[in-house]
Amino acid sequence: MLLRDVLKKENNNLDLIRIIAACLVIYGHAYFISPQAGADDFVRSLIGFDYSGSMAVKVFFFISGLVVTNSYFRKKDIHDFIISRFFRIWPALITIIVISYLYALIATTFSASEFMASSNPLDYLVGSFFLKFTWSFPGVFSNNPSSTFNGSLWSITYEVGCYIILMSIASLFKFNKLAISIICAMVIIDSVYQPLGVFRESIGRVEVKYLPACFAIGVISSIYQDKIQVNIKNLSTIILVTMILNAQLSSLYELSFYIAIMYSILFICSRKCFIKIKPKYDISYGIYLYGFPIQQIIHNNFKDYGISTNQLLSITISICAGLFSWILIEKRFMNIASEISRKITIRNTM
Repeated sequence: MLLRDVLKKENNNLDLIRIIAACLVIYGHAYFISPQAGADDFVRSLIGFDYSGSMAVKVFFFISGLVVTNSYFRKKDIHDFIISRFFRIWPALITIIVISYLYALIATTFSASEFMASSNPLDYLVGSFFLKFTWSFPGVFSNNPSSTFNGSLWSITYEVGCYIILMSIASLFKFNKLAISIICAMVIIDSVYQPLGVFRESIGRVEVKYLPACFAIGVISSIYQDKIQVNIKNLSTIILVTMILNAQLSSLYELSFYIAIMYSILFICSRKCFIKIKPKYDISYGIYLYGFPIQQIIHNNFKDYGISTNQLLSITISICAGLFSWILIEKRFMNIASEISRKITIRNTM
């Protein structure tokens, strides 16, 4: 099956992949939020250079690069791109930001006046809107291993950055596939060899280092969707190459490993048996947003129950929060975005 066909909504179950990835982020963060002697992340135990939460974020970036590029190249409408990305990210983001502040105001060991003096609500909201996040609140989670409240939000800054770069180069080169592919290839190469030093600041931070590359892989995959075959033969070849690079201790092994993961996702999500369990709602973003603070709250109140309890309760509650976020916030604002884009299109054609 061509990737072009896989990208048709009825032929894939990327929504479930994203939900699984969001739950993996919670699973992985539990080892940081609620550490337990002898317990270790299963991905870190298997491969050594990454952990489940970080790998799941890379999956998000790959899928974003893939589906966002597919939509952008199909419509070639910069207004629609900006509107759809803004309304997809910011409404749910601002909602969790406001909820976080209100919870912190109630839970802090400081008085309300002391808390607001130390954490000005206007500065907090404006800063968060422009993706300059406040990572902790005075007197909140002070006895937890980390006082960080919304520890997952850092990746949104990088994701928005990827969107801006994609929008810019697509507009600059008038959607020229070769030019955009060359730039994406440079990003991918730089993630391994650092010839440009674009991501030099992220060396040693596995959570960040390969994010732009994973997004770029998604972009290139979308651009050449008419040529890329998704089948077991190609999957086996990619896995074999990855194993060979690992045996040779090649610097390309880590990148090849992520490529194997991305291709495996395309293969799995397009299987008929997997498509049959497609979720009704796309709740992955809500799970991702609410997961970290929910984990912190659970550890703060049930720290003696261990890491497995934190993971199980956090995932369960975050799924519920993600469902409410989708129904009450995300879906409604996505509909608003579609209506705004439709009106702009009509106005531009008059």
